[in-house]
Amino acid sequence: MQTRTSRRASSRNSTTRNASLATTRASRAASKRAASKRSSPKPSSTKRSAPSLATLRKRWETPLRRSFFSDAGRFAASMGVSVEACVAHVRALQPDCGFSPFEADTIRSSVLDLVLVVGCAHDAPQAWSELRLQHTWRLREALNTWAPSRDAGLQIERFWIDLRAATTGGNGLAGFDPRRPLSRWLADRLFGQVQHSRDLASARPCAPALALDKAGEGRTLRFPLIAAVQ
Repeated sequence: MQTRTSRRASSRNSTTRNASLATTRASRAASKRAASKRSSPKPSSTKRSAPSLATLRKRWETPLRRSFFSDAGRFAASMGVSVEACVAHVRALQPDCGFSPFEADTIRSSVLDLVLVVGCAHDAPQAWSELRLQHTWRLREALNTWAPSRDAGLQIERFWIDLRAATTGGNGLAGFDPRRPLSRWLADRLFGQVQHSRDLASARPCAPALALDKAGEGRTLRFPLIAAVQ
């Protein structure tokens, strides 16, 4: 009798333990599911808005202003160039998507070139003198490397005259992009001007007197200048 009673008690106890274990496991599984739901990112109901124009400008304006006062303050003051004029020059070139971080850093490091260009755009005589002093020899070396010529000095002088006239008219240096070194920007335009002059010279027909003179006929060699002017 006692044996049957003990067996029944032990079976009840095991049933109770099994039930409690099942309950514990179920509660643990439920808590894990709840935790995973809390940790999983919720889908965004609204799309992230594009940065505003003011935010895009701030990415490059702040570093440029700091570099202006730390690296180019005295140089700019000697030419009467303000930081606002430099900022306005870059603003006119900013694309709708703004500048990349690399471009913003390039603009910041080009602050001295930018100050010089803005001074020339304002037609400051000292700025033009400084521009010639810094870049004439560079342009001469670049031109001699690209296309050696005995007229290199004359071509560069003509380039400076034309560049100043274009800048005074609102073009020229007004389109300088500080994302490129000023020396390369100037060299590209010098090469373009020289090449354009050569194309025009090769396309220009020879004067009749000169064409006849090259033929070697004696009767045309007597008055070649008079025939060319007519």
